[in-house]
Amino acid sequence: MKLTRVFAPIFAALMLCSCSTPEPLFKFENYNYDNNNKKRPFTVDYYYITIANASRSKALQAIEESLRYEFFQLEGQLPSSLKRTFDLGAAQFRSESGYDELDIDIGCTLYVDSEVKVIDRTLTYTIQGYKYTGGFHGLGWCTGLNYDIDSGKQLALHDVLSDAQLEALPDIMRKQLCADKGIFEGDTFENLTNLGYYPNEILPTENFRLTIHGIEFIFNPYEIAAYHLGITTILIPYTKLDEIATNN
Repeated sequence: MKLTRVFAPIFAALMLCSCSTPEPLFKFENYNYDNNNKKRPFTVDYYYITIANASRSKALQAIEESLRYEFFQLEGQLPSSLKRTFDLGAAQFRSESGYDELDIDIGCTLYVDSEVKVIDRTLTYTIQGYKYTGGFHGLGWCTGLNYDIDSGKQLALHDVLSDAQLEALPDIMRKQLCADKGIFEGDTFENLTNLGYYPNEILPTENFRLTIHGIEFIFNPYEIAAYHLGITTILIPYTKLDEIATNN
């Protein structure tokens, strides 16, 4: 779990003068369930970062509600209490995993963690999870969410990048991934294919995080590469994006 506050400049479009929304205050909430069945364990671990003062602002309330839906992957009306939300999430996982219908000795595990950072008036929230419901291996995932603190709005790529920047990103992302892997020469498509990636699938995604240094795109297993390569992140520095804006 990580909870970090950072103050650093970001795109001018995200630098808002209004400070009517109070600074968000965060609190760690942990939930653990284990049925103590050694033969067929069923385990759920949640490490959730909640906005403790969400009730003080409509914007913070909107962000907190969005985070709960995203973190617990729930639909419909959310329970009023966080404890009931934890219980509902665990019950939903149990139902979806097929634990009660399985005839073989397979346990089920769900682990979900969170991290939050505040940069100026932008809140970036990361959800990292892992679940196992049988088979050769489990599945991990990572989700990045970004919010304007003053409005409570979740930020999409088009809120922070121009059309020209979005159009130029695929080539920049492939070259950046090659550089991250220590490859600076040759055809990027061939180099990435040899590493086990799917170059045609390396495109801008709404699964991203705003950082001090740039925009970090997140790709979960199977999205742009074989399973064994795991979660892939590609950080595009703001300096490269600024060059595109300047040239257009």
